[in-house]
Amino acid sequence: SILYELINKDLITYCKGNMFAWISLPVYWTPKTLTEACAKLGVTIMPADKFVVGSQAPLSHIRISLSAADSSLTFKKGLKVLADLINQGP
Repeated sequence: SILYELINKDLITYCKGNMFAWISLPVYWTPKTLTEACAKLGVTIMPADKFVVGSQAPLSHIRISLSAADSSLTFKKGLKVLADLINQGP
């Protein structure tokens, strides 16, 4: 899939059939800073801390939707933006 073509598979947690995937971030990104950088480029992602229950410490992950984009082309463009940011750093 395009997800594994653009982002290192070792960073991705995905279960077949899910509508989202988790991506573990390199040490030079925090979920907050990557979320902000993506937003500046028109791509929406969710930092892991939005999904924390109770006092559990959030992981250095983001969650991406695999189904929210209005077309496969939009999804691919957004994923390319995300992959470029992950690979090049802040």
